[in-house]
Amino acid sequence: MLSKFLGGWLVVALIGGFLLRGGLTLRVFGMLLRDGRGRRAGMLRCGLRSLCAWSPLLLASVPRFFPELSFTLAWSALIGAFVLLGLGAAYAIWRPTRGLPDLAAGTWIAPR
Repeated sequence: MLSKFLGGWLVVALIGGFLLRGGLTLRVFGMLLRDGRGRRAGMLRCGLRSLCAWSPLLLASVPRFFPELSFTLAWSALIGAFVLLGLGAAYAIWRPTRGLPDLAAGTWIAPR
């Protein structure tokens, strides 16, 4: 049951980031994503940002969705997820104005 909910949530979040150009949360709080030139970021750039933002949860769910993986690969995916979360937290402390997903996708969060 939990894996179906998690899988559905991930699909909705990734597609929402792509189609809504940043996701539902940014839209609700009156923000949007801009590219390096100050224009509204494109759908692919927003989808990449969404994929980068949700990648720790995607990695953590690998053992759940692919139970045939070896024990070592399953633990490697979980450790990779926690490493990504740690790197994201450290980067947020070091540079609080822009997160790792924004850096990877080349986007900036701006008010509408």
